[in-house]
Amino acid sequence: MYEANPQHVFDMVSTVSVVRHGIDLRHLHSDTTSQSVYGAYEGEGELSITYGYSKDGRPDLKQFLYGLVVAEGVPVAGKVMNGNQSDKTWNRDVIDELAGLVAHHVSQKVMYIADSALVTFENLKRLHDVQMLFVTRLPGTYQLTKTLKLAAEQANDWTNVGAISDKPDAATYRLWETTDELDGRTYRFFVIHSSSLAGQKAGMLERQAKREKEALEKAATKLQKHLYACEADAQAARAEFLSAYATALHSLSANVVAIQQEKTTRGRGRRPAGFVPEYETKWQVCVTVGDIDKARLAAAQRKEETFILMTNDTTEDAVEILRRYKGQITVENRFRWLKDPAVVDQIWLKTPNRIMALGYVFLIGLLIYSLLERRLRQNMARETKPIRLPGNRLSKSPTAASFMQLFSDVVILINPQTDGTVRRVMPRRFDTPELRRAAALAGIEFTRFTLPPEVQHCNS
Repeated sequence: MYEANPQHVFDMVSTVSVVRHGIDLRHLHSDTTSQSVYGAYEGEGELSITYGYSKDGRPDLKQFLYGLVVAEGVPVAGKVMNGNQSDKTWNRDVIDELAGLVAHHVSQKVMYIADSALVTFENLKRLHDVQMLFVTRLPGTYQLTKTLKLAAEQANDWTNVGAISDKPDAATYRLWETTDELDGRTYRFFVIHSSSLAGQKAGMLERQAKREKEALEKAATKLQKHLYACEADAQAARAEFLSAYATALHSLSANVVAIQQEKTTRGRGRRPAGFVPEYETKWQVCVTVGDIDKARLAAAQRKEETFILMTNDTTEDAVEILRRYKGQITVENRFRWLKDPAVVDQIWLKTPNRIMALGYVFLIGLLIYSLLERRLRQNMARETKPIRLPGNRLSKSPTAASFMQLFSDVVILINPQTDGTVRRVMPRRFDTPELRRAAALAGIEFTRFTLPPEVQHCNS
């Protein structure tokens, strides 16, 4: 398959699927993930299997990357990439690719939705040049992030959004909207407070405070061991220490004290009888590490439980912008399928080119899986009765995996006939109304299970 250009094969299959199934391309969700592999992989090839940032938490293993763009949960663009490729580079390249794709299939502007790796001046300029709408998360490393969070806290004029999911334990949100400039262009920014994030960050800050106290006590002990010849030097060291830990969650106090220290002598042996020691004044910084400052902890908590979205869409409702960004879960769910060991086992290939080809085979498999799930859910949306899944679960939004599990125990008996033909028979225990309904929801004729392969091919 490598000789046939696997990326070109995937692109053709996905493009045909977009047209044939009428995939709505107005909202495109993009992300990348890493696939760890074992072995040396020192041979040269188009794909570089190497060390990079591991999203599997395995920096000790070499890897390659998947880049994926989905619409309605269906992959419309995908790429198998080098193990050390930057997400910023992926976003740059895919913006140009998508601009060409949607120009032929969408008559209105599309929205590109991605994580904070999208935000580079180059990528923002490309999005502006191709006139593509976007929603992304402003990186925490930008000074503008701190500025906007502080402004939201000071304004204290939040819009309550509530939950945007039907799940019983869904997070609730509130937001504050403003406009500001980044690299000379004006964007809309939304400071979002999340109840789910608040719960996560509370535990994180508690662990951070524990580690901080240990670090402060260690630094204080080290400072107190140092004696200064003059008070000015000690005061300078005190000021430097307090400045270095000005943002600490614990309260700190430090004083400079004078101590009398015996002068050292260079003589050897015992001191003579009647020896009178001489003393000199040294200066020491004494540090006290106090309790956690509740005001600082509360301020840190407020900052940690918020994130910032940015967009160039000037008309869309703020809540809908948040809803679009939270839709990133669709592409993350597709990565779960690619990494599910029950679906995709360890890769046992020796050359990078073969691994690259296999990666695109997996992407095509993911495309078919996603189309099946989309069809199931579209048909279920017209039904009033939920479908019964394995484990006696009722669902109106089944996954393709749970659907296929319904048929995992089905057995077809092969009965050779005297005339040389083969009869395929399904035992009665599998011919149930529930399975017939499930097949119909997937757009599959139930008789396909018992038709000879050549007849199935002719009827496809």
